[in-house]
Amino acid sequence: MSIEARTTRGGERRYDVRLRRPDGSVYNRTFRTRRDAEVFERADRSARDRGTWVDVRGATTTLGDYAAKWLIARTVRGLPWQSGPTRVTNTCWTATSSRRLGRCPSGS
Repeated sequence: MSIEARTTRGGERRYDVRLRRPDGSVYNRTFRTRRDAEVFERADRSARDRGTWVDVRGATTTLGDYAAKWLIARTVRGLPWQSGPTRVTNTCWTATSSRRLGRCPSGS
């Protein structure tokens, strides 16, 4: 969206980068130099264009929570993922990976 310069109470110059998330909400980051602000803005827009942009607010979701929701949402030939032979995959995730990775934030 934009880079705006402002002066702090202490008289120092700061640069605010204002951008929009895909859902339309605005977020901003503050930098000490205009160059840093421009680099951040370029990187953020570039990541969005490449499809690699990640909303850091989602980092509070653990990998275990995400995996559980993902497994429930999967279907195979119209049937839930958890029925039939794919149930083994779900059991393997639950038995092994969820203990080690389930508590990891998804943004890490």
